[in-house]
Amino acid sequence: MMLSAASAVTWAAKMLGFENEAALVAAATTLDAEEQQQAPLFLPYLSGERPPHNNPLATSAWTGLRA
Repeated sequence: MMLSAASAVTWAAKMLGFENEAALVAAATTLDAEEQQQAPLFLPYLSGERPPHNNPLATSAWTGLRA
């Protein structure tokens, strides 16, 4: 369970150059199954994580980036 997901979506939208969170979500929903499999994955632990996975040292990451 991600307790800070809303702030992570806001952060990701800004970092990726989207006008707002809705624009990011709209773009993500246009991906077909193959594109979804190839898309980078964002682990949104920008502020650590609280219970049930209490780990203040958890960090965010992007995986699957390609040129």
